[in-house]
Amino acid sequence: MFSMKRAVSFFGLLIVLNFPISCDVGCGDFKKEKPSIIVNFSSEIGSYYDNYFRKEESTDFMVAAIRLNIDSVEYINVLASIINPFMSTAVAFHCEPAPPNPTQALSEISITSDQNISHNGTEFKSGDNLNELFIISRYRYIEISIENFLKDKNDIGSSFGHLNDYLIFRFATKPNLPISQKFTFRLTFSDGAVFEVESPIFIVDN
Repeated sequence: MFSMKRAVSFFGLLIVLNFPISCDVGCGDFKKEKPSIIVNFSSEIGSYYDNYFRKEESTDFMVAAIRLNIDSVEYINVLASIINPFMSTAVAFHCEPAPPNPTQALSEISITSDQNISHNGTEFKSGDNLNELFIISRYRYIEISIENFLKDKNDIGSSFGHLNDYLIFRFATKPNLPISQKFTFRLTFSDGAVFEVESPIFIVDN
């Protein structure tokens, strides 16, 4: 009789463990975010005002903007070795995947152009660093210098690297001469990954 009770109890336990469970009731360590790495960027020209990027282009330096978008990431499939060994695949497969967690920290941004540029009395030659001419707009940051953005990148709300994440660049001050040229954005990450993204022709004339 005793062994029969144990057998029934064990059989009941197997049923419970193999019953599909929603993540609403918790999936333990399986629910941890999957890490990801960036695969590709794209760029586009548009307007930025009222805290939103719009695809319609403008030549007004106050709103004319270049947006860099993270188009694709690669998920790193690391199986959690500390998953409960009694948890079945039926439990795991019924968990909704958590948002990917970036494994790369943005450590450097460099903006250049293959053309000379004159900006408020300063002459920049082809290939010169143009970071000081631009500000970043993103989420709660209405405008922030590139230098300060990089210093603050680990603050809540400013981490960068998720799929569909973006950075918006605008001129910090009005150019004294019309601008019509492409810009190259070189982004370096903590793991050594480097991306160079060329913008479409960016026109600012007022």
